[in-house]
Amino acid sequence: MIAVWCSLLTRYADVRELVSQLPIWVLALIPLSGALVWSQFIAYSGDAEFLGQRWTAIDLFRLAVWKAVSLYIPLLMVSGGMEGIYRHRLLGLLWLLVGGLTAFLGTLRLRSAEGVKLRPVKSGELYKRASVLSKRAEVHLRQVCVVPFGRGRLSNAYGGGQRIAVTDDYGHWLHGRQLDFVIGHELAHVKHQHGLKKLGAILGIFGVTGILTFWLPHIGLVGSVVVSFGAVFLPLVCVYFVSRRFEYAADRGAFELTGDAEAGIRSLTDLYAHTRVPVTCTWIEEVFSTHPTLLHRVDAITRAAALR
Repeated sequence: MIAVWCSLLTRYADVRELVSQLPIWVLALIPLSGALVWSQFIAYSGDAEFLGQRWTAIDLFRLAVWKAVSLYIPLLMVSGGMEGIYRHRLLGLLWLLVGGLTAFLGTLRLRSAEGVKLRPVKSGELYKRASVLSKRAEVHLRQVCVVPFGRGRLSNAYGGGQRIAVTDDYGHWLHGRQLDFVIGHELAHVKHQHGLKKLGAILGIFGVTGILTFWLPHIGLVGSVVVSFGAVFLPLVCVYFVSRRFEYAADRGAFELTGDAEAGIRSLTDLYAHTRVPVTCTWIEEVFSTHPTLLHRVDAITRAAALR
């Protein structure tokens, strides 16, 4: 819907001369942006009630705004950019660049709104286990961080840039080998530079899409709508596919590091149960997910253990 809406608006502005009608075009986007923020506000409100999160109305509004800014509004910009490239206009390239920058900055602000604040530690069980496992994996760790659980009650772990971070609630329900698997998973992300590779994949996928879009023949309004939709939909499918591949690779790296498939499966099962994430979903939901379903991850670890 974002791609279709943006294509129609772009075509309208083009017919009436973009420069003179820019205010109308921008004003036409305001209702859509507002609708996106409102839909995210409702979604976060439902999650907060279901998961028992202590978000205030202001917290929910901040989350909704930055979620829209980090994902949906950049998609709107990318769609408009692809439409511009399709019509051989340099303004389209500018929209792509602005969309990418908006997504990056929006993601940083979203993490802040979620309460993700990295606190480096130099002692404790997490630090000791991370130090031992990083040496075994031959990974140089610059920092081991703890993320306060906070009002959002978000259980998660992060790895990238020679740093790993784990929310401090993990220690309450994961211990020993299970915690090792979580640390090993993040160490695998660091070791194989999945963050940088994902960024490169995003740039490459959208870059190739832009080049192909530029050389497509013009086939009228319907054709431009189809192009705008495909130029956003297909790259997104590819980006999410790459993200899931990296998660499988990190699980495999954690298993190879710990040598304990049972601990890995138990840690994932406990994580999904603790965060109340569904263990399975429809194929279309998984296509647009950064992580595979629990059943697929367990199956992959089981197969890796059988081949060892």
